Amino acid sequence: MVQIIRAEHLGFCFGVRDALATAESVSHPEQTSVYGELVHNQDVTRDLNARQFELLSELDRDSLPDRPVVMVTAHGISNQRRKRLMDAGKELVDTTCPLVRRVHDAAMMLAERGYFVVVIGKPDHVEVLGIVEDLPPGRWAVVSDPADVPRQLGSDIGIVCQTTMPEEIALACRDRIAELHPDSSIRWVNTICRPTRQRQAAVDLLCKQVEVVVVVGGSNSNNTRRLVDRCIASGCQAYHVQSEDDLKSEWVNRCERIGLTAGTSTPDATIDAVQQRIVELSAHEGQTLDGQNLNGPAATATSSYALWDNSQWIQYFIRNLEEVPTIPWSDSPTLNDAERSAIAASVQTFQLGESGEGRHIKRCARNWIDLGGDPDYLAALTLFLQEENQHAAWLGRLLTQEGVPLLQKQWSDGCFRFLRHLAGLRTSISVLVTAEILAQVYYLALMRATDSPTVHAICRRILRDERAHVVFQQSQKGKLSEGWIGIHRFCVQTVENILFEVARRIVWHEHKSVFLAASMDWTAYRNRTSRRWSAAGKWTRNTLVAGNSTDSNGEASADAA
Repeated sequence: MVQIIRAEHLGFCFGVRDALATAESVSHPEQTSVYGELVHNQDVTRDLNARQFELLSELDRDSLPDRPVVMVTAHGISNQRRKRLMDAGKELVDTTCPLVRRVHDAAMMLAERGYFVVVIGKPDHVEVLGIVEDLPPGRWAVVSDPADVPRQLGSDIGIVCQTTMPEEIALACRDRIAELHPDSSIRWVNTICRPTRQRQAAVDLLCKQVEVVVVVGGSNSNNTRRLVDRCIASGCQAYHVQSEDDLKSEWVNRCERIGLTAGTSTPDATIDAVQQRIVELSAHEGQTLDGQNLNGPAATATSSYALWDNSQWIQYFIRNLEEVPTIPWSDSPTLNDAERSAIAASVQTFQLGESGEGRHIKRCARNWIDLGGDPDYLAALTLFLQEENQHAAWLGRLLTQEGVPLLQKQWSDGCFRFLRHLAGLRTSISVLVTAEILAQVYYLALMRATDSPTVHAICRRILRDERAHVVFQQSQKGKLSEGWIGIHRFCVQTVENILFEVARRIVWHEHKSVFLAASMDWTAYRNRTSRRWSAAGKWTRNTLVAGNSTDSNGEASADAA
């Protein structure tokens, strides 16, 4: 049996997310040079290359770019290099992370006040190089370990940190400086960023729960390597991969609990692909996500849970419903006034949306079964709806805990319910999948919009469930599409794409306060939902490919749709 556990905090930080959103908004990439790696991730670099950005070497910044527009990366550059570019007439698109800018400002402030500046970080890292280039010659030092601390620093010492340094190393360096310079005046500015601290604390907790941790991120990503180091230091086996192609079956064989985390430069799509590959490798060894054996007659040639039959989904849902999460409920509200203002009305709407009984879709499922469809689908669908109702119960209890009343009806929820009643089973499933995909992005934003431990626990479990829900329903859509001719499939997909775009805009309009509270603007929201919509389409195509190689109920599927 294998269970994949994601770290509570992993993947993109807001600085990286904003940098990518800015890059995606550039209208003339063929006229734009990226001054170094926008983020340390090969998938992002590949996408930028495809869009015709000029990508300059991370460390080769002495020559001026030829193109008129220069994008400064999230790691930042020194003020003197910024001035050189502007003096050369370059238009700057600055995506420097605000937290990196904070380190620059703190270091300059200390230098201007006469301090000898110590930067705790990697001497050759681009972020550190950008910081020290503006400091007075001979009045700064970079240390990455307590053993590196010089014995001659001066009477006034100011200390800042690279944003991605582990806090314990930074504190050890600070204490060593104080030990070697007891008579000096020391000014310590802790500039380690909050996302870094969150991800490092999350991986510490993760290591206590699993046998092995897969860490996803660029090979030259400092914060990703630090996550690997923390796993090893805790005694937990860790493997660093850049993509799903780097995974090896022997790493996950016979493991029952596998942890998954990622550096701050790692896209959600890459993390999801690595998780899916772990599932496939585990399935290849006769296991699945919930431990169900695939070596029986129901096993398919492709070791992916996208190809489970409905009897396997029944077993998955039964076991998942039995696995009740530990949610830290409180006797008093856990939201502050700002959080409550941003999310309360939104959670009311989502709670209502999760609480439907599904009478229409179950009736459509029965009709499809009467035409020769798989009778196990109705049982799996019923269990799926029970999970949705379980989510509604948790959200309802959260609202009660926070003193917020429950809604009985709401217009956008009514729209989704109306659309599900327009036609047969496939249309109902399409509307459900649309809602599930948008809900994934919503619950991610909701978790980031508040510090409430209750909200975090609920969102983590719902996000885990929703990922399986999309695969389950998209696989069923694939079965219902078997036997369709090309023009039929094209027309249906076009309508579904239009409905998705309309629904996406409705959700943004209705829940904008939550997304903005999570630092997710329209561009980031649009891109994230687009990626998930595109990924969901692959599940349907996978099912169709498998269905074409087996004896499927194509005629009944076409009629039911």
